[in-house]
Amino acid sequence: MPEPVSIHQNDKVLFLREEEDHAQNQLEADYEKCLNELAKTISGKNRNVSGDISWEDQFKTLHEYVDELNLRHFLETQSNAIHVAGTKGKGSTCAFCESVLLENKVKNVGLFTSPHLVDVRERFRINGEPVGKREFIEAFWWTKTTIEKELKMELPAYFRFLFLLGLKIFKDARTECLILEVGLGGRLDATNCVREPKVVAVTSLGLDHVEVLGDTIEKIAWEKAGIFKNKTRAFTSPQVPEAMKSLERKKEEVGCELVVARQIDLDGNDEDGNNTGGEEKVELGLSGPHQRINASLAVELVKEWARKTKHRGILAELEKEREKKPEAKLVLPDTFRRGLEKTRWPGREQIVRDEHSKNLTFYLDGAHTEESMRTCAEWFSAHVNAKRKKDGQHDNCYNDGKQLSSGMCHNVFLFNCMEERSPKVLLSASVDVLKSKNVRIDTAMFCPPDSSALGLVKVEDDKKNLEWQEACATTWREIEKVKGLNTSNFSNSSSSSSISSSSGQTDVRASVAGAISALRRKADLVAPKRVDVLVAGSLYLVGDILRQLKKLGVK
Repeated sequence: MPEPVSIHQNDKVLFLREEEDHAQNQLEADYEKCLNELAKTISGKNRNVSGDISWEDQFKTLHEYVDELNLRHFLETQSNAIHVAGTKGKGSTCAFCESVLLENKVKNVGLFTSPHLVDVRERFRINGEPVGKREFIEAFWWTKTTIEKELKMELPAYFRFLFLLGLKIFKDARTECLILEVGLGGRLDATNCVREPKVVAVTSLGLDHVEVLGDTIEKIAWEKAGIFKNKTRAFTSPQVPEAMKSLERKKEEVGCELVVARQIDLDGNDEDGNNTGGEEKVELGLSGPHQRINASLAVELVKEWARKTKHRGILAELEKEREKKPEAKLVLPDTFRRGLEKTRWPGREQIVRDEHSKNLTFYLDGAHTEESMRTCAEWFSAHVNAKRKKDGQHDNCYNDGKQLSSGMCHNVFLFNCMEERSPKVLLSASVDVLKSKNVRIDTAMFCPPDSSALGLVKVEDDKKNLEWQEACATTWREIEKVKGLNTSNFSNSSSSSSISSSSGQTDVRASVAGAISALRRKADLVAPKRVDVLVAGSLYLVGDILRQLKKLGVK
């Protein structure tokens, strides 16, 4: 028989638990203090604000920080960096790279990305997981104290400070490969402090951040190509001619090779129809046909990285596949396939089923450009139509231009965008696709993100935020009148602002929590009818939805 537990032993167990609770509470308090200090570094992103130091000068100064903090040797000789710029898909491409490298047993893979959805530590992933709070705290105070106390220098602005902090975190973790996602642009981005990356890439390009990068695709491409380095091979996804021309011009100026990544299809063939090896077709971990483009680029980046670093394991896998499929122009070992299948990237074409209301499902995508909004709408439409087909419903939701009932599903479009963007452009792009795919939107809902929770900007003027949501709602109603994508009555709750018009009704909510509560009430009311919610227009809004649903999984 087991010996009885003495009172003394029980007291000891209780004491240890209290000690653990105290230590955890102290860790949380220390972390919160770091976040408060970090928030003080937040500034605007305009390059030439009167009285401020220009972006060019700030970029030059950042090199001094890297050198003075003794991070240069790690960055240039130990990090073995993969550097990725672009308008669309650069985060997904980086995530594919990370997953494939880990599947090929590369030790300590670091991933620096932006923005974060819920927790700033998401920006610093090591082997697929956000850096721990304790490690973050230690690196934060080391970086801040060294700059201010030892170097007697001012802290750089938010993103630049995070880049320096990231280098410290990844250095301490002894990363074998550091994947750097450009924050904004390329030429003057903090990540471009790396002078000798192993390989660089530019993902699909489009018009975005025009107030900073330029108002044409040529100008934007030129800024993105600013990460090109002499004698470092650069890869790119297929581009429109105007963008490609700028990339080619930069290639000639820098003196590097520029390669358009060969595309693989989901059956594992290259663009010429040749099988790429392996036993099964490619099942991407990220949904959407455009992810094939990102995955293809990631495959080329990992191969080039392995060639430059002479990574025996990856090179052996590639050689083994070449022997099996000597005629294939694009070789894809099974380790690559498994890596592509296991890739996860929160907030991008992510489906989350609500645990409170079982008939409520969120379709989340951080799309915030015209083209990405179209892609997002196509993704949502595909799921809606698949459900409709399963229910045995007619595919056509329109009769003489008028919407019919959406049957067993109530579709909601929850939208927000930053004021620097055009809601008319973003919403019109979505509506065009939704109508072409015969997808009815029953409710259009608008609410501001809880940006303060992201540590990016403080939400101080509720009235101004609601005015912007009202403006977006007005834009939606104007688009309704022209395109005929009528919405229906959603709620007359006092917590919302429901504005009637000849073409329907929109719903404005003051907070993300309020929006989710309203959606849950609607789901309970219409059950067993489904409520499917497309959330788009802002990564910050997507992050807040995930935070409220407690679905991001950051500990």
